[in-house]
Amino acid sequence: MLIPSIDLSQGRVVQLEQGERLKIERRDIDTVIGELAPLGPVAVIDIDAAREEGENRGVIKEIARKCEIRVGGGVRTPEEARELLSLGAEKVIIGSAFFPGGAFSAETLEKFRQAIGRERIIAALDTRNGKILTKGWRNTTQESADEKLLEELDKGVWGILATNVKREGLMQGGDIPGIEGLVKKTALPVTAAGGISTKEEIAKITSLGAHVQLGMALYSRTLSSGDAFTAALNYTDKGLIPIIAENEEGQILMMAWANEESLKKTLKSGLLTFYSRSREKLWTKGESSGNVMKFRRFRSDCDSDTLRAVVSPAGPACHTGEGSCFGSLPFTLEKLYEIIGERFKNASPGSYTATLTDSLVREKIIEESRELVEGTDRANKVWEAADLLYFVTVLLQKEGISLNEIRAELRRRNWRSSC
Repeated sequence: MLIPSIDLSQGRVVQLEQGERLKIERRDIDTVIGELAPLGPVAVIDIDAAREEGENRGVIKEIARKCEIRVGGGVRTPEEARELLSLGAEKVIIGSAFFPGGAFSAETLEKFRQAIGRERIIAALDTRNGKILTKGWRNTTQESADEKLLEELDKGVWGILATNVKREGLMQGGDIPGIEGLVKKTALPVTAAGGISTKEEIAKITSLGAHVQLGMALYSRTLSSGDAFTAALNYTDKGLIPIIAENEEGQILMMAWANEESLKKTLKSGLLTFYSRSREKLWTKGESSGNVMKFRRFRSDCDSDTLRAVVSPAGPACHTGEGSCFGSLPFTLEKLYEIIGERFKNASPGSYTATLTDSLVREKIIEESRELVEGTDRANKVWEAADLLYFVTVLLQKEGISLNEIRAELRRRNWRSSC
């Protein structure tokens, strides 16, 4: 699995050599997200928070609205970890907090585990010459990633982010022997970072059973996104990998096979492309029927040997005309949102939706809310609830607010309420 990285300082995307010397700076964060989010979950590291020189929480919240992220940098208390989850982070990367006074604290680990759950914690093991660093890599402890420490971490974290600081940002090669040794010592998922700059290194690390977190090589264009992504996968002995295509609502549409070439074509063209085993050639879904699938993002499974492709289909996925190769798809709010948008763009004669002005739709929301509250029986309330959902969806479409944004906000509220 490839995990692209965004390092933040003063609201900018930066890349540093060994955590100190600025090499790359970008202010076009939306463009960066667009480039990285299709490749995998994005690691967002708050450099300022790690150094106790400020924080970038506002920027992190905006990034979380647009893609799946795991966040680290200066997370010192369980309360701060819960806050990051409430902003939309999927996982929290924690380093220095586990080593108060320079020594590992099992008590601190347990406090984090109880606060946010083991499945949301990634332990950052940042090392130089075998010793773990803390406080933005400026403090060297006497701890190392030995069996004893790993046994303790196994009790309370989901995985490990191992960064060789001596190699970080230099693109002179990753610490392959170190990663291999770490993978052999723990059953926890391991993500490797620091100095990785070639697809051969990525492929080797992947074959060892670890994931790869990449920053400088992508930003500097030393590695293309296609090369980096495809190298971080485990293929069959025939060079193939299965892809499960699903829509934005998470509904499964179809399954087919891909190879490295078809994956790169998908990333470049923006249309989901497979490899036909019977015809022994690439084929873009919908190339003859017109029912193409606009590519949104890839996500690999835990073993990096199966891919999930999130797409926006232009028509039925199945050759039978069904929405999915697994049968018909249920009606969803997303489908309603899509239909309403189409009515506004290409209004058919007599379309009621097309007649709804901004003021009228607001009036209808107030009216339907009252009728739902005053409903006299179950069937009536179902009817009025459907009316209300319809008009609320019209308003969201008019305002350009996606249902994904609403879901993200509900998720944040769920975390805030559990704090």
